Amino acid sequence: MISIIIPTSRHHSFIKEILTFLDEEVPHLRKKIEVIIVKDGIDNRLEWEDLSFNNFTLHVFYQNHKGPAAARNLGIRKAKGDIICFLDDDSLPQKNWLYEITLPFYQGSADIVSGKIISYNQTKNLPYLLEKSVYKPRKRFATSNIAYRREVFDKIGLFDTRFRLASWEDNDLGVRARLAGFRHIYNSQAVVKHQHEESLEEFKEKALRNGRGLAIFLKKYFFLPYISLFFLYLTLRYLSLSPFLIFSRKMTTIYLKFFWSWYSLKGIFREWLKI
Repeated sequence: MISIIIPTSRHHSFIKEILTFLDEEVPHLRKKIEVIIVKDGIDNRLEWEDLSFNNFTLHVFYQNHKGPAAARNLGIRKAKGDIICFLDDDSLPQKNWLYEITLPFYQGSADIVSGKIISYNQTKNLPYLLEKSVYKPRKRFATSNIAYRREVFDKIGLFDTRFRLASWEDNDLGVRARLAGFRHIYNSQAVVKHQHEESLEEFKEKALRNGRGLAIFLKKYFFLPYISLFFLYLTLRYLSLSPFLIFSRKMTTIYLKFFWSWYSLKGIFREWLKI
């Protein structure tokens, strides 16, 4: 069996579209599929919960504002599949996604398979530039498009719930899996479209979350002050590329890299003070 886990903490998401897509995609696989959605802090019934699907079993669980790592862990504990796939609630799978993300498992060549992530709305300036600068289509362990053999969790455990935000908990799990010797493959044919931020304010909040998650990650694996100095160097390096960059309102890839580095650094220090 294949289990697909989707955590959600939003009333407005792509879950209805994801479920409709999967219902059309699953018959071609001839595999038994279950979809597990974990509602994090959403206690009212949502529109997609009243829909019926012919080709997979839908399970919905609830938790009280514990974060995405805990939500995925709940999904893993409830899952019956020997292959466990993850999507975000703002990730839209593209044609043949489920076939491509699971194919390497049946070929015996992988324990972890990640796929390609592209911007949902490339016609808007900011999402397009984010994909060209900060966000790369090939993100190694992003839970918006990845699958694991169940044996990985049996050996190394689940997501670390010290990562309360949606930031670096996926990289932490991936690093632990690789250190344990599990094989990871990237399949560019397993594509999802992801909803990138459409305003600088949203992007700033994402960068701050990135820094806060990174601080916890670095504390686990490195000496935080040295890495923070490196991040500061990176920020100053981008800034030095253009003396007028910080005053510019023009969206450029260099501007966004600086913006990302600076607010990620602020996020690191905010979390560092708590640690």
